[in-house]
Amino acid sequence: MTNKSKYILIVSIIMLSFFLLLTIFHYESIFDKENLYKQYYKLMIFWGKESTVNNGTIIQPSVTISDINGQLIEIAEIVRGSPKLIIKTSALACDICLEEELKHIKKHINKIGINNIIIIASDYNARSIILLKKNIQIDLEIYRTQRIGIPFEEKNKNLFVFVVDDRLIIQDFFLPEKTFPELSNNYYEIISSKYW
Repeated sequence: MTNKSKYILIVSIIMLSFFLLLTIFHYESIFDKENLYKQYYKLMIFWGKESTVNNGTIIQPSVTISDINGQLIEIAEIVRGSPKLIIKTSALACDICLEEELKHIKKHINKIGINNIIIIASDYNARSIILLKKNIQIDLEIYRTQRIGIPFEEKNKNLFVFVVDDRLIIQDFFLPEKTFPELSNNYYEIISSKYW
């Protein structure tokens, strides 16, 4: 085999390998996009179903929650006045999810008003609720209870958000998804204009 033939063979192998790698990356990119769309589609179906089921639910005024000091309060007392944005989280939900939602909310906090944002946490003991309060970076009111009477709580421990006023009717139920931050940004932009 001549040097010229060896050179052509080596160049051909390199070109073929390069073409093969490009093809693999192209198909992986298509596969990733397809998976992303499937994930988004499943999320939208789940979100639509849960919004329909939970919006309009009336929280019983006698539901009691405890403040950071353990004092019991009826939920009707904390939602008097202007509408409240409620973030319901659980110790069993991801901590990063709460942090991410608070970053989105922080962009709209001046319009919503810090006194109109409340965190209600479940599955936390008294000590861990105090630690949560220290870690959230925003001086929000935090209350503790296992359930507030929303259908979503029966089967799920995920973080969810809703708006409620003194009628105690769940409005604009929302399930954040940290992989789609634009959904949260849009949600807070819309509700801040709608209610405050």
